[in-house]
Formats: sequence, structure tokens, C-alpha cells
Amino acid sequence: MTGSMRFAGAARRASNKDHLSFSERVGECLGIVVISLLVLFFRENQMQNTGFFTSNFGLTESFLFYGSALFGVVTGAARSLVGRRNAVRPLEIFGELLWAFASYWLLLVFPFDVAHFPDLMPGVLRFPFSWLTNDIARLLLLIGVIAGLLQAIYTTWLFLAVRRIQQGKHY
Repeated sequence: MTGSMRFAGAARRASNKDHLSFSERVGECLGIVVISLLVLFFRENQMQNTGFFTSNFGLTESFLFYGSALFGVVTGAARSLVGRRNAVRPLEIFGELLWAFASYWLLLVFPFDVAHFPDLMPGVLRFPFSWLTNDIARLLLLIGVIAGLLQAIYTTWLFLAVRRIQQGKHY
């Protein structure tokens, strides 16, 4: 099977699965709750000055860190409310590019001391996160840059291909 045929098949499958079921909409809402809890965890770290955020964590870094995470709430809510995937893909593309840029900026500035990441966690949860280091966090941010850019490219292609199918044009 050629790459073109695989992409055409992926576009047809995505077009056929464009409408979200009730359980998928509920899943989007659960995703919103998880993202919100993570944002609250990091905000609490910042408010309690645990040391996770260093003095390099200024307004720009705060906007990018929290904004890129909270934009996931926007896309999840939009998918849940609209009930269609392709209609929300332009928002997803923006969010993926925001994620890639935020990861890049945070990688450059690196305003974290990851040794303090588990400080607010209950004792039993601290040990599993004790292996995290600043180098691992930098690697994760680099992966975030690459993954965000690749995902934005794929989502753009998928949006255009599914829209073309939905308009009755063959892919």
C-alpha cells in the first residue's frame, strides 16, 4: 500500500468518525477535569513557592506554561459542545502550535527545578517521581516541540482531507 493510499484511508476513517458519541463527549469532559487538576497542582506549587518554578518563571513563561495547558480545555470543550471533530481541528492546530512554541520557549529559558516537582504530593507518590531530573525535563520539552509541530502538520492535513470528503470531493 502506498503512502498516498494510507493517507486516503486515514482521511476516510476520520470522516466516518467525525461525530462524537455520548461517551466520547463525556470523555472530553473528563479530559477537561484532568487538565484542570494538573493546572491547579502546578499553580499550587507556584503559590506555595516550593522551588519547582525558579526566578526565571516570569509573566511570559507563566502565560505560555498555563496557556498552552488550558487551551486543551478550550478544544475539549469545543469538541464536546459541537460534537464533531473536524469542526474543531483549526482550534487544535492553533493549540498544537502554541504547545510547540511554549515547549520551545520553556526549553530555552528552563524556569524549573524539577527536583521539587513532587514536593506537594503525598509521600507514597513522591518516590515514583524521584527519578525526574532537569535533563529529563529538558528532553520532554524537546519532545513537546517536535511532537507539537508534527501533530500540527498532521492535523492540518487531516482537517483539509476530511473537509474535502465531507464536501463530496474524492480524496
